[in-house]
Amino acid sequence: MRKSKSSFLKLSGTVLALYGLAGCGVTPGSMAPDLSEAASPAKAASRTSQAIAPKAVPGELVVKLRKAMGIQSVPGMMRIESVSGLGNTSVYSIPEGQTVEEALAKLRQDPNVIYAEPNYLYHALGATAKRTVNDPMADQLWGLTKIQAQAAWDTTTGDASVLVAVVDTGVDYNHPDLQGQVVKGWDFGNNDADPMDDQGHGTHVAGTIAALGDNGTGVVGVAYKTKILAIKVLGSDGSGDTAAIAKGILKAQELGAKVINLSLGGDQPSQVLKDAVDRVTAKGTLCVVAAGNENTAKETYPAAYASVLSVGASDTSDRRASFSNYGTYVDIAAPGTGILSSTEKSYKKHDGTSMASPHAAGVAALLLAQNAALTPQQLKTAMERNGDPVSGFKNGIQRLNASKALDAVKNGSIPDSPANPTPDPQPEPQRPGQPDPGQPDPGQRPAPQPGYPRPDRPFPGQPMPYPGRPVLQPGQPMPYPGDRPIFEPGRPKPGYPQPGRPMPYPGGRPFNQG
Repeated sequence: MRKSKSSFLKLSGTVLALYGLAGCGVTPGSMAPDLSEAASPAKAASRTSQAIAPKAVPGELVVKLRKAMGIQSVPGMMRIESVSGLGNTSVYSIPEGQTVEEALAKLRQDPNVIYAEPNYLYHALGATAKRTVNDPMADQLWGLTKIQAQAAWDTTTGDASVLVAVVDTGVDYNHPDLQGQVVKGWDFGNNDADPMDDQGHGTHVAGTIAALGDNGTGVVGVAYKTKILAIKVLGSDGSGDTAAIAKGILKAQELGAKVINLSLGGDQPSQVLKDAVDRVTAKGTLCVVAAGNENTAKETYPAAYASVLSVGASDTSDRRASFSNYGTYVDIAAPGTGILSSTEKSYKKHDGTSMASPHAAGVAALLLAQNAALTPQQLKTAMERNGDPVSGFKNGIQRLNASKALDAVKNGSIPDSPANPTPDPQPEPQRPGQPDPGQPDPGQRPAPQPGYPRPDRPFPGQPMPYPGRPVLQPGQPMPYPGDRPIFEPGRPKPGYPQPGRPMPYPGGRPFNQG
């Protein structure tokens, strides 16, 4: 089905200018003009191309007379109505057979006339009608109304060149409201190219972002001309490991996604996830992440990482949803209660920050459709600084507003972004005599982290050992005669040569330090 047009008044987009008749220096005449004189057919024909009717009421003039002359009306013209409050000003009809130009020419010679002009037609400027869609469940999508998506649609409904990845339980690409909208990415659980949703969560998220609009079916997405990239990293139980999620994030960026929605998370920080979101951010892709549903200020991940847009949930009254996390890491709020969307061959309402996040991902897609050059930081800034008030969150965040954010992008008022994070952040160098922050005592190993250590992977920040040789911590004895420990480059240790001195022979004594 095709888009139904609104019957509301369309804007002309053109500002109509006055002809400047007032103050044009009317030349006084000895007598009032005879406005009853009819123009000849030849004259009328010569002026057909100059008719003012399309921009003015046909056959009408607005005339202001001088009160001092004692003239109350224009001789030979019929007064239709007065313009109250402007003195001797009225609307007149032009005698039959006379053109507007001819009537104006005669009035310019009348000393009783202050000004005369056509009765111009003006049009509404900047008050466009909101675009409507014919999807039967659209009136139940309170979230789209709350974020003023319909007003944003007057500018853009998205662009098929903008790819939004749903890294989730997969996406049902056969759903009636998503057919033709989904690009198949990868299934990291089954290791194949069929990311079909076997749980329903990812399909619900995808529908909020980009369910088809004006197809006479079901619901409509925030950016309904945007394409969805389906990446499956969670199983039928709704869970998945951080390694698979990280691979899914990287794969999404590799396949061209400019926005990645992550309606998932956990309370344990993960370096591999941080590395993944930082890497794709540095390459120009924004990660939009659900803040969590534990009703706590405690950080959840990857929502708490600085490079992402962390989204909390708000209700119909612009208050924090009772379940939504509210820590200072939350960047923005979006509708997250009773959200109707596509799922499991049908439609259901769900609550959660998982439902709030795709509203923001959809708005990011609208902004990119308007300006494809926006950086992840510019997208975040546009949404964070151009929202509406919301209560219940710790750091004075705003609730998402698609129309305001889009206006800011259109007006070019989004500042340049700061430097993006490095793809592979490295720990800062340690100064001599100072332990690493957070370590209990100098010389002790760092606290173990998931995945550390392995034969091929020492503790974070340490150099890779040579085969068969352990990495020693400062102060530890040498385990094997003749072997020397691998110390951090540029940091001489007691008993070893200073820069510029030769190394001792294996097994020999080190040079004395004096």
